[in-house]
Amino acid sequence: MPPVNYGSDWYFARLLATIQNRLKALEMQQNAAVRDSTNNVRVQLGLLPSGDFGLAITDPAGHSGEVWPVSANMNTATVSTTSTTPVALAGTPAVTCQIGASGDAVVTFGAFINPGTDQGLIWLAVDGTAVGYSANLFGGTGTVTRILMLSKIPSGTVTPGSHTFSLKFQSRTGTSVTFDRPAIVVQPI
Repeated sequence: MPPVNYGSDWYFARLLATIQNRLKALEMQQNAAVRDSTNNVRVQLGLLPSGDFGLAITDPAGHSGEVWPVSANMNTATVSTTSTTPVALAGTPAVTCQIGASGDAVVTFGAFINPGTDQGLIWLAVDGTAVGYSANLFGGTGTVTRILMLSKIPSGTVTPGSHTFSLKFQSRTGTSVTFDRPAIVVQPI
């Protein structure tokens, strides 16, 4: 009951606020788990051991992995460079994503290279630093544009947490190299 000096509206407003706070706290604690015949958790949905929310799957040997969403970006513009060292170019794609406890991701990246241009390299950059994974593109002669998409797993390159994956571009010989529609796809594993 409300104190003598307060009306019943005050009491019910406070009661409703208390119920809403408790429901919100309960919602944050919700967790769903599927257990095998030996009562081990095999699939977990909700708050994970890493402290983040998501989905984790555990194999019979006890190895666990979190399932993270794929992040992708593509630029429809053309970029070019004469730099013989990896450089970030304005308007190139980047994605920021959460890397799980494994610290691993499968990264696929590439671009079209215009025919008649010299050799070019596309480098994977993590948080602005080229990590040494490159795709070597050769324009060659003729009218056909060529493409190369390359997948790498930068194992041990990143720590768990939020990271930005982007591309850097390089000319192998210092002549102008033009890249069309650079793209990057990151799948944390």
